[in-house]
Amino acid sequence: MDVLLIDLDDTLIPDAAARDQAMSSTLAAFAATTRLPDVWRVVRGEWQASGLRSTPALVGVSSWEALWTDFRAAVPDLTTQLAGDDYQARVWNRILPEEDSAVVGASFRGTREQLVRTFDWAPAALSSWARTHDLWCVTNGSSWLQRRKLQLAGLGPTFRDVVISGEVGAEKSELRFHDEVASRSARLGVQPVAVIGDSATSDGALASALQVRYVQVAAGTDPSSDFHPPSR
Repeated sequence: MDVLLIDLDDTLIPDAAARDQAMSSTLAAFAATTRLPDVWRVVRGEWQASGLRSTPALVGVSSWEALWTDFRAAVPDLTTQLAGDDYQARVWNRILPEEDSAVVGASFRGTREQLVRTFDWAPAALSSWARTHDLWCVTNGSSWLQRRKLQLAGLGPTFRDVVISGEVGAEKSELRFHDEVASRSARLGVQPVAVIGDSATSDGALASALQVRYVQVAAGTDPSSDFHPPSR
């Protein structure tokens, strides 16, 4: 059976909007008036300063994803776990210096997890595509967080395979990721026929490397009306 390679964040589930909603709710809960652009500037700066972005298990993890990652579950070594915890504490101490960073962090993580759900169009479209194609999820992020999202969104059973940058040690835009998808496909005797996702930089690059169609979607937009999966 042919394979559709489907992105997760801002393709099947909200990412940027959920991020902003979770942060706004957290700030409101602690009566903070900090503007979101200023918050995300701190979050990005601290993630860059942490030096953790080059850790293989964290390749492709965005700064805001790292803010609600359970580093004890996401990485195996204690040094990296502590560095991840320290990153989160530094962010909350800068944004809400009067509050307990552990309490704020737990509040944000809980709120953000509650917002993990599929876009309205996704369940029916995935069900339809699965009748004629194998579905694989291809996604940037840590193994723990991306699989946690799939679980929370009820998407785990949907995919025959899941390819995650933190497991491969390379982002979707990189040759190593492309080779991993091609290798798995060959091993299973299947053929990718399209990549569906919101990012031309990552999803488009994967489609180009595999020489298959790229279907770009905007967050929340149903591509199924204009896209009829090809078969070979």
